[in-house]
Amino acid sequence: MGQYVDAIAMSLLTWDIEYGTGGDLGWDYYRSMALGGLFQVDSNGNIVTETDAFKALVPELIDRQNISKTLTNEQNGNSNAKGTKCD
Repeated sequence: MGQYVDAIAMSLLTWDIEYGTGGDLGWDYYRSMALGGLFQVDSNGNIVTETDAFKALVPELIDRQNISKTLTNEQNGNSNAKGTKCD
């Protein structure tokens, strides 16, 4: 799955340019969203474990933590989220 992360991120960016914010959220945001599939989550959607593929693609702990924060912000729709929470 890890080999498809950048392609997924590019697809998210392309969709956002066409139908969303105009692609103003920055590449790191779209890549973070694409990397979200490389976590193991509990039944509530909370990140429990980083997969080995995620660790290989993002070797620096601080980068992994920042990606996790971005994903959590978006999932919860809090004030740090760049998007709006779906109902």
